[in-house]
Amino acid sequence: MSHNNTDKAMQIQQQANEWLVRQQGGFSAAEQRQLEAWLDEDSAHQQAFQQAEHIWQLSALLADDPELSQPVAAQTNSVPVHSTQANIASQSNLFSSLLATRLMMTALLLLGLWNVLPLPDMFLVWQADHYSADGQPRNITLSDGSRVHLSGKSAINIEYDSRVRRLQLLTGEAIFYPAAISSAEQRPFQVMSGQHQVEALGTIFYVRHAEQTEVAVLEHSVRVSEPDSDQFNDAVVTQGEAGVVAESGFDFAPEHFDLQQAISWHQGRLVFKQKSADQIIKRLNQFYAGRIILLGNTDQKKQLTAVFQLNSLDQAVTTLAKELGLQQKDLADFKILY
Repeated sequence: MSHNNTDKAMQIQQQANEWLVRQQGGFSAAEQRQLEAWLDEDSAHQQAFQQAEHIWQLSALLADDPELSQPVAAQTNSVPVHSTQANIASQSNLFSSLLATRLMMTALLLLGLWNVLPLPDMFLVWQADHYSADGQPRNITLSDGSRVHLSGKSAINIEYDSRVRRLQLLTGEAIFYPAAISSAEQRPFQVMSGQHQVEALGTIFYVRHAEQTEVAVLEHSVRVSEPDSDQFNDAVVTQGEAGVVAESGFDFAPEHFDLQQAISWHQGRLVFKQKSADQIIKRLNQFYAGRIILLGNTDQKKQLTAVFQLNSLDQAVTTLAKELGLQQKDLADFKILY
C-alpha cells in the first residue's frame, strides 16, 4: 500500500474516533445528522466507526472487570503509546471529566493490546481486488479460468494486461491453479510477493507473503526470481519442493518449514506440531473472524501439538485455554485468555 493510502486510512480512523467521543458526550440532532452524512460518504468511514465502537465497548467491559483491568494496566510501563484515543484524550474541549476517565481506560486497554490488534482492515480493502476479511478461505475464479484458493485474512490484487497475467499477493497466503499456456493463452502467469516473483511453469503452487516469502510446489514447477535485483539467483522449484526466499536466492527446504502445516487450512483444518502458545494463537487469528488475545503468562518453552477444525475455532480456543491453564473471557468480537 502506498504511503498516501496509509495516511488517509489513519486520518479516517482518527476522525471516526473523534466522532465517537463527541457522540458519547451527547449529540444534538444537527450533530447526529452530520455524523450520518459523514458515514454515508464512504464505506471506509463506516468501517472505521465500527472499529472505534468495538474498542469503546471492549474498554467498558474491561473497566468493570477487576480480573482483566489490572494485568492490562501493568503493561503500560513497557509499551509505547500508539493509541489514537490517547491523543483524543488531550482534547479536553471534546468531553467531560467523566468521559475523559472512560477514555483513559480505553487508552490503557490499547497500550496493553496494540501489539496484538490488527491494523484496520480498510488498509487492505482499498488496495485488494479480493480479501478474505472474515478469516474464511475463499475460492476465486479469474477471467482466464485460473483459480485461486485464498487463505484466511489474505488479499490479492489482479494485474492482468495484454502481456502478462500477474497477481500481487498483498498479505497472507494462497494456492494457485493457473490456466495452462495454450495457443489461445500465451501470457505467463506470475505471482508477486513483495519484490519476489513466482512464475508458473505449468503447475499448482503455494505462496505465503509474510516476514519472508514461502513457496511450495504441488504439481510441476515454478521459477522464483527477483526481477529488480542483479544479485538474486533465480531458482526452479519442482513438485514436492518447498522453501523460503532468502536475500540472495531460494532456500530449499529449511528446517522450520513444514508443508503439511502450511497448507492444512486448504483441507479445512489447522495442524500444529511443536508450536508455542503465541505461535498457535497468531495462526488461529488468521482464520478467526474476531480476535484472540493472550494476556496471561505462558511457558514459552512449552511446545504443543494439535489439530483444529476451521469450522469449530471457538472450541479450539477453549481447548487451548484449558491446556495452558488459563481462564477465558468472551467480549464482543474478542476472546481473551488470561
